[in-house]
Amino acid sequence: MCPVPRSAWRLALWATSFLLTCWPSAYAKAQIVTRDLYTLTLPPDLTHYQVFAGHQAAAGGQVVGFCGAFSDSNARALVWNGTDLATNLTPTGNTFADASATDGVHQVGFGSGPSTGNVNHPFYWAGTPGSMIDLMPTNLSGIISATAVGIGGDQIVGVGSDANNHHIALLWDAPSAVAIDLNPSQIGVVDAVTMATDGKQQVGYTWSFDNSQDYALLWSGSAASAVSLHPSGFSLTHANGVSNGQQVGWGRGSATGNQGHALIWYGTANSVVDINPDPYTFSNAVATNGTWQAGWADGPLTGGIDHAMAWNGSAASAVDLQALLPPGYTESEALSIDSSGNIYGVAFDSAGNEHAIEWTVPEPASRWTILGLAALTLLLRSRQSSIFNGLA
Repeated sequence: MCPVPRSAWRLALWATSFLLTCWPSAYAKAQIVTRDLYTLTLPPDLTHYQVFAGHQAAAGGQVVGFCGAFSDSNARALVWNGTDLATNLTPTGNTFADASATDGVHQVGFGSGPSTGNVNHPFYWAGTPGSMIDLMPTNLSGIISATAVGIGGDQIVGVGSDANNHHIALLWDAPSAVAIDLNPSQIGVVDAVTMATDGKQQVGYTWSFDNSQDYALLWSGSAASAVSLHPSGFSLTHANGVSNGQQVGWGRGSATGNQGHALIWYGTANSVVDINPDPYTFSNAVATNGTWQAGWADGPLTGGIDHAMAWNGSAASAVDLQALLPPGYTESEALSIDSSGNIYGVAFDSAGNEHAIEWTVPEPASRWTILGLAALTLLLRSRQSSIFNGLA
């Protein structure tokens, strides 16, 4: 509870502080509009499969993923392009495919089969199987398999593997077979993955088999530009999303009581902000538009089940987005947020059906303009009252 001051001047200062720190989450929760866009439905020939959403699975009303299982050589890459019935993206000559990410228009992922020599190749689609471009790097020797993981702006990011099973962080500046090796050997990194890009910067983390040496990384288009985002007090950090100079992800260590907490960075390790909301014990931020962040959290309050979350830069600003859904939804994750504040994700109902969901948050600029004017008015009235009292 925020304390209420006694004097008018203190009231003005307190009101400003309240508007900036205590009110945002309550305001946002009251203003967020929720829409159930459609149920993720499979084509008739694939109805015996289970649906799995991808890493960066939802954007602009579009959802990507796959049906089947990784152990199933017949799994199929899918896109729901604003409607409930999926389109099978698996190209001819591939027996396995997975769509990992979408920007709302294009999709990226990977596939394998006779056409790829039965090893994973990174793929780019424009909504149909026939639009696929094979992104397997032809300019980087030694890479024997690769996957595309994220897309943003004109860029695509992913990871390749060599004969020694090293993981190579990859960047494509356009959908082509020309890629950039981002592994920052100059800081001793031999294994890394890239997870997301906003078209200018890329984020990911170093890779180890047991996660014991994973730490978040930020790039600006080259291996030489790599910056470690791994702060003191953490044993593991992953960066999952980036936009407008802000990076998001999660980490754990002594600083978090060894629980996984959602994190924000502003370009350096020391800029880290822990945004895990009480009383949730685990949280993960996967996307940002530079102002709002999206992801999920769970804990005893949720029965250990994921709830979609939105933040406005702090733990205190967290909004449980599942609480804004109608009754009957059991689990949800927020997966992307665009520049207008539209959050896209998925939610499960009690029957096990998966739904594409949109949450629209209030426009920050107009909100802060209103709050600033209100605080300024209160401050000026207090000052005016003091002047009149002095003249009396």
